[in-house]
Amino acid sequence: MKYLKNDVVLLLGFLLLFCFGLSFLRNDHKNALLSVAPIEVEQDQSIVERGTKNPHARSEVSRAMLQRSRTNAVKSDRLSDLSTEQLLSYMQPLFMTKSASAIIAFLKHIPSNSVFRVVQAIVQDEMLHLPPRVKLRIIFAAAQRQKSSRERYQFFNLIADNKSLQKGAKPLLVKAVEAGYSHLVPDILSWSHRATIGDVAAEALLYAARHDDEDPEALRELFEAGVHISTSKASELLWELVNSCSEGYSVSFLIEKVRADASMSKSGLTVLMNAVQEGKISVVAELLKCGINPQAACSGDAKKTVLEIARETGNSEMEQMLCSYGA
Repeated sequence: MKYLKNDVVLLLGFLLLFCFGLSFLRNDHKNALLSVAPIEVEQDQSIVERGTKNPHARSEVSRAMLQRSRTNAVKSDRLSDLSTEQLLSYMQPLFMTKSASAIIAFLKHIPSNSVFRVVQAIVQDEMLHLPPRVKLRIIFAAAQRQKSSRERYQFFNLIADNKSLQKGAKPLLVKAVEAGYSHLVPDILSWSHRATIGDVAAEALLYAARHDDEDPEALRELFEAGVHISTSKASELLWELVNSCSEGYSVSFLIEKVRADASMSKSGLTVLMNAVQEGKISVVAELLKCGINPQAACSGDAKKTVLEIARETGNSEMEQMLCSYGA
């Protein structure tokens, strides 16, 4: 009986402590969320350290971080109570993965009135060591959630304010299309007319023409996304493509779709003559398929035909191709 009384006392004491703890958690839910976070951060840092040593495991690590963040967000509706600094601290494991997809997925759980402040802090904080391409994807993803163009411009202004986001081999519009945000191109174009960051459309088109061998669909994708290509601009792009590329994937698009003038000459040479002189067989084949006249002569003093130019270069394959098209 003595032992039974002791057990009852211990049981009652345990129940009192449990109820007290439960009451404390309910009344102080804000601190409870933050008090758990450091433990999770330590666990996530351990996962990241293991994953980053093995490049093939990085995607798995990103998924693990994303799942943890989603779980925490679903468990709690208290993210709206956190300051920007607290949200950034809470997202630290995601920043360590440098995964744009994971960060973007978590941003969907943040209240709309806090998204801009958080994205602005992410873009401006150099200590996070996020690559510019990741920051750009975060900006594009956040902008597309906005209902009006004016609200989207607010996010695009982060690009204008950050020189590192404007640098790189690829122009801004090309980056947007490649990242899957073609639908934002009209807004970016409209915004860029007000911002002082240069002619983003011309930069993108020129880049696409010069790299047609690497990305044959780039020019078409920019056009379909809303980048206007006039006849004169198409003619310039055709010349750039012929001078820079060896395959001519976009030749038919420029001539047939946006009406590039293939008869336009520079230094007495047409586009076809230039391609023949440079020995670019694939480009010449594309031009001939588009119905370019192979019998026209140079406008210079020599007035040579394309066939004569081919013979001078000693390219018998080119010569045969031109003859098959009536040169």
